[in-house]
Amino acid sequence: TPWMQAWDAAAIDAALLSATPNAFVPTTLAQNETLQPQSALYDYLPDVRIKTAGMTYWYLNNDGFASPRSNIQVSLQSPWFYASTAQRAATELYLALVTASLAPQSTQASMAGLNSQLWLDPRGVQLHLSGFQDSLSILTEMFASELVALSPKKSALNSVRDALKSQYRRQATGPVSQQLQQALSAMVTVDSPTNADMEQALSRVTLTELLEVQKHIQSQTHLEILTTGNLLPPESDALARRLESTFSVIANRSGQVNIATLDRTTAHLQLPTQAEDSGLLVYYQGESPSYRERALYEMLSRVSANPFITAMRDDTQLGPRVQAETAHFEQLPGMTYSIQSPTTDPGLLLLQVDRFLKDQLQMLVQMDPDTFVQYRSGLVSQLTQPDYNLAQQSDRWTQDLRYQVPHFNLNKRIALEVEKISQTGFIRFYQNQILNADARRIVVYHAGLSHQEAAASNYHASAGDRILSSAKQYQFKRPFRTF
Repeated sequence: TPWMQAWDAAAIDAALLSATPNAFVPTTLAQNETLQPQSALYDYLPDVRIKTAGMTYWYLNNDGFASPRSNIQVSLQSPWFYASTAQRAATELYLALVTASLAPQSTQASMAGLNSQLWLDPRGVQLHLSGFQDSLSILTEMFASELVALSPKKSALNSVRDALKSQYRRQATGPVSQQLQQALSAMVTVDSPTNADMEQALSRVTLTELLEVQKHIQSQTHLEILTTGNLLPPESDALARRLESTFSVIANRSGQVNIATLDRTTAHLQLPTQAEDSGLLVYYQGESPSYRERALYEMLSRVSANPFITAMRDDTQLGPRVQAETAHFEQLPGMTYSIQSPTTDPGLLLLQVDRFLKDQLQMLVQMDPDTFVQYRSGLVSQLTQPDYNLAQQSDRWTQDLRYQVPHFNLNKRIALEVEKISQTGFIRFYQNQILNADARRIVVYHAGLSHQEAAASNYHASAGDRILSSAKQYQFKRPFRTF
C-alpha cells in the first residue's frame, strides 16, 4: 500500500510525523559520567541522602548498563488507603482518574522512551517512572502535581469507575488457575476484599470520598524515594526536594500487612465458579521469615518444578497448566502446587499431587549427592546473577527495601543460606514441613461443570480436616503475623 511504501522509504514522509512537538524527546542522549567506581561494595551501599521523620530518599548513581536512563520510584506510605474496603476502592478510583487525566502526556512520554506506572498496594500509593533523565523530571512533576491537585469530574468519574469494575469482573471470571491463586491470597491475607467486594465498593464511592483520598495524598503520607541510574546528585536531590514539598510529608506511617498463620489442620475450600475446567491448588506455609527458611523453600521449588510437570503430564495428561513454585506472602515463605485440567476432577488431582509428594521423598533420598549439589549451585547462580537491565535492578532494590534489607542484598543473603543446605538437612525439612501429617497447608479446588458428580465421589478430606465455605470463615479468630 502507499502508506507501507512511505513507511519503508528511506526518506521520512512528513505525513508520518507527529503534528505537534513532543516535549519529552530528550535534547541529548549523553551519558553522565558515573561518580562512583563500579564495585560490588558500592552496589550494596546506597546513599541515603535525606532521612527525616517524614521522608527517606535513597540514591545510587551506579549505572552499569551504559545508558543515559534512570528510574525513579516513589512510595507514598500510609495505612489509611487500605484501612477499609471503602477507602481502598476510593483510592484506586482516584488513582485511575489521575492516570486517565494524564493519558495524553503519558502517551507522548511513551513515544519518547519514558514509562510510568501508578498503583496502590498495602504500603500505599506507588509511582514508578523510567526513561532518559533529560526529560524524566518533567513527567515525574506532572504526576506529582496531578496527584495533589486533581479535580475529579463527574463526566470522567463514571467511565473510569465502569472500567475499574469491569477489570474486577474479568479477574473474578478469569482462568481457573488465576481464581485459585486469588482465593488463596484472600485466605492468607487478612481482611483482603474479594473482587465482588471491590466492585460493590466502587459503586458507592462519592466525590467527597475522592477528595478525602486527595487530602491524605497531599499531606498525610510518609515519602520514600529511590533514584537509580544516570541522574547526577544535584538533579536527583532537587527532584526529591520538590516531591517532599509537593506532598507535605509527615512522620512514618507505612502500611502493614497481616498474614494468617496456618494451623496444623489441612483446610479445604471449594470455589463455586461456572468454569468448564477443574482446578486444584495445594499451598504449604513456612514457619519463619528467616533467610534460612526462604532458602529452603527456594530449593524446594528448584528441585520440584520440572519433576512435578513431568509427573502431571504423563500418559494421563492431567492438565495443560501445571506449576510448582514458591509462594511468598510478604516475608513468610511457602510453596504451591497447582493444576488446571479440562478432563480430570479435583479429587483425582489431589490424589496425584499427594502421590507425587510421597514419590519425591524417595527421589531425594536416592538422589546422587553430586546431583543435589548441582541443583544447589544452580539456585545460587540464579539468585546471584547480574540484573539484565536498569528496570530489573531498580525493581529488585525496591523489593529489598520492602523486605527491610537496606543494603540491597536480599538475594545474596538467601544464596549464602542455600550454600549451607545439606542433602540430609533438606530431606528432614521436606519430611517435617511437606509430608508431615499435620503440615501447615490449604487446598483450594474447583470442580468443572462436567466433573461435579465425579468430584462429589472422588474428593475426600482426611479425618480432622476443615471444610470451608469462605476465606472469612477461615480467618475468623485466626492468629496472624504483621509485616
